[in-house]
Amino acid sequence: MGRLSEIIQGSLEAHNAFMDRIEPRIYKTHPGAIIEREWRYYRNGLRGEIDFLVLHTDHWIFYEFKSCYRKSTAKKQYARFCQAYPERRIKGVYLGPEGCTRLG
Repeated sequence: MGRLSEIIQGSLEAHNAFMDRIEPRIYKTHPGAIIEREWRYYRNGLRGEIDFLVLHTDHWIFYEFKSCYRKSTAKKQYARFCQAYPERRIKGVYLGPEGCTRLG
């Protein structure tokens, strides 16, 4: 395995480990909500994947995790998701090395 694929694999493993650690907190924070992990969408000509999507009756919450400093990527993903579902009220949350931040 080449160095780049080792880095990518290590990054993916770190990302998934972080998701495993944070998942119980999401369930505890949103009792009774429908929670989807690694949710993929294709709508209005837009596609993407969300780490966690929490479906409440009156709004959705978009969670994106980055194991490195890529908040700008998370902001772009959030904006694209909001364009795909313009009729929904969507809150965005980014979690990364620098902490937790609301998107939008």
